[in-house]
Amino acid sequence: MEIKTQGLVLDRPQTQPQLEEVIVADPGPDEVRVRLIASGVCHTDISAVRDARLWPVLLGHEGAGIVESTGANVSHVGPGDHVIISWRVACGHCIRCQRGRQDLCENVQATAARRVRRTNGKPLHVMLNAGTFCQYAVVPAFGAIPIRQDMPLQTAALIGCAVSTGVGAALYTARDAMLTFQPRAFMSKQQTIQGCIYGSCRPPIDFPLFVNWYLSGRMKMDELLSAVITPDALPQIFESDASPQSIRTIVAFGE
Repeated sequence: MEIKTQGLVLDRPQTQPQLEEVIVADPGPDEVRVRLIASGVCHTDISAVRDARLWPVLLGHEGAGIVESTGANVSHVGPGDHVIISWRVACGHCIRCQRGRQDLCENVQATAARRVRRTNGKPLHVMLNAGTFCQYAVVPAFGAIPIRQDMPLQTAALIGCAVSTGVGAALYTARDAMLTFQPRAFMSKQQTIQGCIYGSCRPPIDFPLFVNWYLSGRMKMDELLSAVITPDALPQIFESDASPQSIRTIVAFGE
């Protein structure tokens, strides 16, 4: 059954996104609909307002929640499961994936059709195949990563981008290594600085691992959570071009 709810929509770049009523469709085959409990505000969301490639677009890409329903062929999660949203879903079949570099997947998955639309019937794009500034999100099946139910979902939302990008960059891209250089030596030794996507993480493996590390006290995450707001306060974050002053703001949709 389709669901009416509120979502933060950007009509076009460099304008103020607004909350509006949207309609979230049922999940299709190989898709999952998640009821979001929390969504983090990332600098990527801020920059999307300036640099959006597709619009109108439902913003948000970092979140955690509870599976509300699943489409055909989905067996790894079911209604009631707690999940973290992964905004980059690897295909598992391309040569990059076969070599264990899912972070470099050449065929990143999306839903078969746009699953969110305005009340006038016009479909909306969703940011990074997620669209988590809305209480419900339809994602490709493996964009819903199951986690332990004793993990607080407000904290789990941070794993969906902030934690995985930072921790993954240190563990998997840089590998716990310190880079120091002087400009001249940097040139003559032909050193390089390497970027990464999503911290070179493999979400189905690393998200549950990070959860275990947090719950066992091996990883700090609470210190990242500096503000919690309701969805009604979300548009205010985008009223200025300045970066947010907090480390991570969480939008809490409630249980």
